[in-house]
Amino acid sequence: MEEYRFRGTGTVITYTTIYSATEDFERLTPYNLAIIQLDEGPKLTGQVVCSPESMKIGMRVRPVFRILGKEGERGIIYYGTKFAPAEDAP
Repeated sequence: MEEYRFRGTGTVITYTTIYSATEDFERLTPYNLAIIQLDEGPKLTGQVVCSPESMKIGMRVRPVFRILGKEGERGIIYYGTKFAPAEDAP
């Protein structure tokens, strides 16, 4: 095995917008989930942070570091990768 770091940029192959979610994700609705083909080849599922009206198949995306949720009584926050439209790059 060899360590490899993906750039994280890719293309939306298909997506859905969630309007009715479980209690844990209810405050996030509506939110977009997509299957993204990374430029290096693999496909993965990820949340795309943009309006549902902006979503489209073939849209280029880039990785963004965001809060994924909070856990437990102490409200421990955990972070991870979501995706944003590539044209929104800083």
